[in-house]
Amino acid sequence: MATFKDQYWYDNMAWYNLGGNRWVVANYVNIAVDKTVTVGAKPVAVLNGASYSSNGTGKVLQPGTKWHVAAEKFNGVLFYHLGGHQWARADQFN
Repeated sequence: MATFKDQYWYDNMAWYNLGGNRWVVANYVNIAVDKTVTVGAKPVAVLNGASYSSNGTGKVLQPGTKWHVAAEKFNGVLFYHLGGHQWARADQFN
């Protein structure tokens, strides 16, 4: 099990140390979390994936609403998993 404190940057990619000199690129893993986050001052677009190239689903999260997230994915920027195929950029939450 890796955490963000075990993160290392190499060749413009984040890597996680899995122990025993075993590493994995952060883009390929979801980090399990159990927390509630609050949408910031602006509505947040819900995406169908955890990357800049992901498409919007047409849904938006309203400012001030709280959401339970069960996973995070770092793909150049941190994303929260909202369930199903729904993701949102973490920097748009408080």
